[in-house]
Amino acid sequence: MKTKVSMKYSKRKAPTEKPPAGNFQANPPLNHSEKKLFWALNKLGKDKYHIFPKMRLCDVIKNTNRMDLYRILSKHVDFMLYTKKDFTPVCAIELDGHHHEYGENFEHDQVKDFYLNAAQIPVVRLQPENYYQPEEIDKRINDTPVVSNLQYPINAKTQEDMAFDDAVTSTITIPTGEIKKRVFDFCAGIGAFALAYIVWKIMF
Repeated sequence: MKTKVSMKYSKRKAPTEKPPAGNFQANPPLNHSEKKLFWALNKLGKDKYHIFPKMRLCDVIKNTNRMDLYRILSKHVDFMLYTKKDFTPVCAIELDGHHHEYGENFEHDQVKDFYLNAAQIPVVRLQPENYYQPEEIDKRINDTPVVSNLQYPINAKTQEDMAFDDAVTSTITIPTGEIKKRVFDFCAGIGAFALAYIVWKIMF
């Protein structure tokens, strides 16, 4: 006897308004090199891992510190591997081309290494290849430890750092002219109150 299963669907209707003007196009999540690595990881992880590409760092790491949140908010990990059984993090995998060896990309990689290792997630960094051997990748995963006592890269002044600095500065900084005005208004208020009190005492 077949059991009839009823499916519940959202009653929300598709928007009828025209989309905003602009040239919007669907964007593939992986480039050519990342696709090759994904298929190799897929073969490797068929019975061992769940593989998630392009995961935001703030979804991989839980942190309530505002400064740290600013630093990782716009960063992502190329691939995250989790155990099949209970989704325990195994490692992060980063695909590093030649542009990751210097400059801003290198500093961003240092930031990601710092936070991932602090969360006890090892980072496996691979070079783009024409063909990946799943067995070699598996060996790299097993041989890559968590690096303890990493220092935050001081020179990595990211856009998130500057945004945080601007937010804090705008919150606590008051122009000198504004301070003088507030002091004057406060003193004027005290003076008016004192004068009114003296008049009241004289009259009553």
